[in-house]
Amino acid sequence: MKTLLGALAATAFLAGCQTVPVSSDTARTDPVPDLLQPSSANWRVDVYGTQFHKSSGAACPREWRGFVRQRIVDFNEDGTDSGCNYQQKETGELVTVYVFTREHSVAVELGNAVEEMRLAWDSDFRDASSLPSELPIDYEDAAFLHSHHALGELKERVMVTRKQGWLVKLRATYLDEGTDAKERLQETMLADFLDSVTEIALGNGGVI
Repeated sequence: MKTLLGALAATAFLAGCQTVPVSSDTARTDPVPDLLQPSSANWRVDVYGTQFHKSSGAACPREWRGFVRQRIVDFNEDGTDSGCNYQQKETGELVTVYVFTREHSVAVELGNAVEEMRLAWDSDFRDASSLPSELPIDYEDAAFLHSHHALGELKERVMVTRKQGWLVKLRATYLDEGTDAKERLQETMLADFLDSVTEIALGNGGVI
């Protein structure tokens, strides 16, 4: 298990260059500027260590359904493009959640995210299916498989929806085994995150 965790941690670092310190819809490969470090103007923390995104209300707990928060990031100064990166404590599998404003649709954002995923991994990407929704939340998603030299088949999934004028996105990287339970958990985590988005996005491309 430690070997698996270490290998996925290394994968997380490489993926992070495209997943966390990158604009939510534009891939980049240049070093992340200091601007992208989380700002107290955009986040507040409670006594339990949960980070709250002030503009949207979105909550990023320190620990969340078996995952541990690795970092929070602002992609701009005004708090309209932010994210939280998580890693599963035992397997090292990854979940990143984003909340941001754009004028384009959920479908367009999903297409942008899929292209970003393709650019982020220098390996073969193959279409894959994911479980249909069982919760009363409306989202669009896409999934892919690709090969890792040490771990074998990895699965990538991205889920996108909109609430209160914010686009909300969850991206997961996980081993292609026991995927039904993992994908049900991803849906639950998306629902958790959506529940915490309570503030309306005003201006800056927010669309209700």
